[in-house]
Amino acid sequence: MDIPKLLQDRTCGFTKIILTRTYGNDLGAAVSALGLPVSPADLQSMTPVEAQTALSRLFSRDLAYGKEVMGAETAQAYARAIITEYARPGSHIYTNAQWEDESLSTFTPVTPSTFNVVVLITNTDFAVSFLIEDED
Repeated sequence: MDIPKLLQDRTCGFTKIILTRTYGNDLGAAVSALGLPVSPADLQSMTPVEAQTALSRLFSRDLAYGKEVMGAETAQAYARAIITEYARPGSHIYTNAQWEDESLSTFTPVTPSTFNVVVLITNTDFAVSFLIEDED
């Protein structure tokens, strides 16, 4: 997976990807190791299929207005690659957001940005976060 290309292809806001070593599958420890200023209680679990759909939406659309910022097929390819590479058996996936009818409906802020959504994948060896920040 070409992370620098992903960062270049999403043409607005900020895409922040953090990967860290973990020891065990503890969400609190992973959040702390990743430096995310969020309580684990503010994150909800999601399936790999839900995460792939969410990542595809996050990559393809601006969070403020829903404007296309990356082609849908390209976004889907990146999302599929992320889930394939990082959501190994035994992994857990979390987010701070909820979607309704393919639109962001609500989120618990994890950064000071106006709009911010994180998808966090944890397992016994590592944790990785994909944080999208957009401004109004």
